[in-house]
Amino acid sequence: MTKRKSADLDAPIWFDGTNINEALFCDEFLSSRKIIFADGAFFTPDGRVTDDLPLRGEIYEELKCCAVNNIPRKITNILEVMKLAAHVEDFAPEADRIHLANGTLKLDGSFTEGSLSFVKLFNYADDPSNPAMSTCTPTVYNGRAYVGGSGTSQFGAYSGHNITVIDLESMSIAYTVRTKGYPQTSGVLTTAYAGDDDTVYVYFFDNFTPGMLRVIADRPGQTEPSAVVQEEYQGTTYDCAPVLFTPDGAQAQYAICSPIIDADGTIYFKNDSAYLMAVGSVVDRIEIAKLPDKTVYTIGETFDPTGMQVLAHYANGTVRDITAYAVYSTAPLTSDDNMFIISHPSLMYQNRDGVPGTEYHAPDGVINLVINAAQPTFTVTYTVNGEFYAEQTYAAGDAVNAPEYNPEEGFVFLGWDVPETMPAENITIDAALMLRGDANGSGSLDTADSLLMLRIALGIIPANETERIICDMDGDGAITSIDALLVFRKAMGIE
Repeated sequence: MTKRKSADLDAPIWFDGTNINEALFCDEFLSSRKIIFADGAFFTPDGRVTDDLPLRGEIYEELKCCAVNNIPRKITNILEVMKLAAHVEDFAPEADRIHLANGTLKLDGSFTEGSLSFVKLFNYADDPSNPAMSTCTPTVYNGRAYVGGSGTSQFGAYSGHNITVIDLESMSIAYTVRTKGYPQTSGVLTTAYAGDDDTVYVYFFDNFTPGMLRVIADRPGQTEPSAVVQEEYQGTTYDCAPVLFTPDGAQAQYAICSPIIDADGTIYFKNDSAYLMAVGSVVDRIEIAKLPDKTVYTIGETFDPTGMQVLAHYANGTVRDITAYAVYSTAPLTSDDNMFIISHPSLMYQNRDGVPGTEYHAPDGVINLVINAAQPTFTVTYTVNGEFYAEQTYAAGDAVNAPEYNPEEGFVFLGWDVPETMPAENITIDAALMLRGDANGSGSLDTADSLLMLRIALGIIPANETERIICDMDGDGAITSIDALLVFRKAMGIE
């Protein structure tokens, strides 16, 4: 210790008899110790300092020679200054060792004495030939580690498989809780539901058919399961971790998959059934956030969702837009459809009241529709020479739009003599057809037709609209002597 050059030669240089100079203290303290601060932690040659209590003890030993007030607070202040004094951006690795969070592993296989702690897992048996094992990476939070442990038989039901909770401060098992199968993969932990007591929830899968998803609630200091469920197997009842979900039917299989959870709390997983599954919060209600553009219908029409927005409100507070997936009837509407149902898609089953595989029905959304009675309709039947051609149905007063018709060669189609609006009765309309060149309307071509056409061509008599259509044999838009000649030749059988 560097002595102060003053009348009190026994006082350290960082103490003036009243106050402690924290910066000078840190300089002197670090000059005799190999301590650095990097990546948010102190390091010594033995590795990362995970507990600063021994370091605080060393500082206290230096300070106790000086009668100062509030020593605990002074030690905290010194530690903060020491972070600055000992800070390095990075430090060169030592080639013969690896510094781990819980100790130093040397490449020759040895460990620094006291640097590595371990906990022997438990499987409810004392059989050296079948010790507990674990293949999952521990899930660590708030001084606790959560591990899946095997029983005496890796694939034996209820053979000692369990979820083990380890208290890291004492490096001891806080408690275990049984499972049917071996939780062979890492659990996932959520703090989403933590209250004032820091309770967290940890989820594990049994790697045994049906591959149940289990959950435990845990907090620091807890020494036994907060809840268990009783499960019976071959006449023996076991206290097991609660089951959140049980795959059923074709989805029931061994599960060697860690749960994956999204921001909404939905748990995704797969198992040996080759199904990818999602387990989520139940639906609290379906909201029709925006009504569809059309809410007034006539019986027989079908629902049009255009403009509709559907939101699903879940019990955990999540809200999702499910418009694109909403399910509704596409059948013709009836008078009973005034409260039209909108359903949530793709929900299958759940564990309810201790019963797995229970079919789940989410609440429905409802849209109030106006369903008017259908107006009576009437039929227009179209015929050609008395033979059926087409049929149309209209309500009384509707505009009638007649169909198109292409006549046989040699005939001219003059149209359908339809009313502008539909009368309140069924009607039949025959196509207005005439033989091309039949100027006098006799139904056949003769010399009288050619003579009449010649008189029209010479301007002796005028032609009406029908005659202008019928008598234009060559399609040049005019009635000429050539048209009369063509009819004469047909009448005489020349061509």
